[in-house]
Amino acid sequence: MTEGMADAARAAARPGTEIARATVEGSVPFIDGWYGTVDLRNAVENGLVQGPRMQVAGPGIVATNKANVAFSLLNDVRVANLGAQVANGPDAVRAAVREQAHYGVDWIKIYSTQEFHFEPNGTMVNTPTFTLEETQAIVGEAHRQGLKVACHAYGGEGLHNCIEAGVDVPTHGVDLDDASMKMLLQKNLPLTSTLFDLSIEDAQEMRRWNNSRWRMMEKSWKKAFAAGVKLPFGSGAGPFPHGTQGDMFAYFVKWGMTPAQSLRTALTVAAETIGWQDRVGTIEKGKFADLVAVNGDPLADITEMSRVTFVMKGGQIVRNAEQ
Repeated sequence: MTEGMADAARAAARPGTEIARATVEGSVPFIDGWYGTVDLRNAVENGLVQGPRMQVAGPGIVATNKANVAFSLLNDVRVANLGAQVANGPDAVRAAVREQAHYGVDWIKIYSTQEFHFEPNGTMVNTPTFTLEETQAIVGEAHRQGLKVACHAYGGEGLHNCIEAGVDVPTHGVDLDDASMKMLLQKNLPLTSTLFDLSIEDAQEMRRWNNSRWRMMEKSWKKAFAAGVKLPFGSGAGPFPHGTQGDMFAYFVKWGMTPAQSLRTALTVAAETIGWQDRVGTIEKGKFADLVAVNGDPLADITEMSRVTFVMKGGQIVRNAEQ
C-alpha cells in the first residue's frame, strides 16, 4: 500500500477509531479498531487498496469465563484477550450483535467453547461459554439483522448448543461426537474444520497427554466426511504466511477426498456456505471472473495448489508469475 493509499484508507474509516467504549450493557469495552476488517473490506470495494472479495466478522463474542482474561489499557479501558467482546445474558448478546451490525460486519463470530483441557487419559474436556438460550438469542438477532453466525466450538455442550441454535457454520469440531454429527446432518449444516492453527502445539500436546488437537481433528474430519457432512474449506492459517492455505488441499486428499472433492471445498461448497453461489465458485456466465491458475494439473497432483502462478479478479490480472 502506498502512503497515499494509506491516507485514503484512513480517511474512509469511521471517525473515532482511537478508543471507543462499548454501548452494550454488561459487556467489556473494546477497541473500535477491531472493526479494521470492515474498513479493509470497504477500502477494497472502493478501490483504495487491492485485495480479494471479503465477508468479514468483527471481534468474537464470548461470555465471561476463566479463559477470557482482560487486561487494562489506558487505565480505565479494559480489553479482552483474543480480540473478544464479552457479553452475558440474552439481552446483552442481542445488543452486542446489533452493535456489530451497526459497524458493518457480515458475520457474527462467537466462542461457544473457549477453555479446554486434556485429562490424564487423553480425553478432551471443553468448558461451554454461552448457554443454549444465549446462543439462540445471538442467532435469532443476527438473522434478524441479515447476518450469518460462525461458532468456534471444539466439542461438548458448546458445540451442541451451536448446532441446536442453528448457527450458519459451526467451526472446528475437534471433539466431534456422534450426537453433534447427527444434528449437523439433520439440520444440513456445514462444519468448517481448521488444521494449521491446531498443528502448532501438536508435538507438545502429544508428549504431555499422548493426544493432541491435530490428531483429534483428523479423526473427527474423517468421521464427518464419511457421514456426508458438508466440509467447506477453512485453513486456520492465521499464524502462518499468507498463501500457505493451499497446503490444506493435500491434507484433505490424504484423509480421503478425491482431488476434485478437495478443490470443491474452496469453490462450490465454500460459495454455498457464505451465500455467494450466484457470483463465485464456478466459471459461468454472470459470475465474477475470479480465477487462479497453476502450471500443472491439480487433479493429478493436488500439491499444485500450493504453487499458484496466476490470479485474476473480476477479469483483471492481479498476478502472473510467467511474465
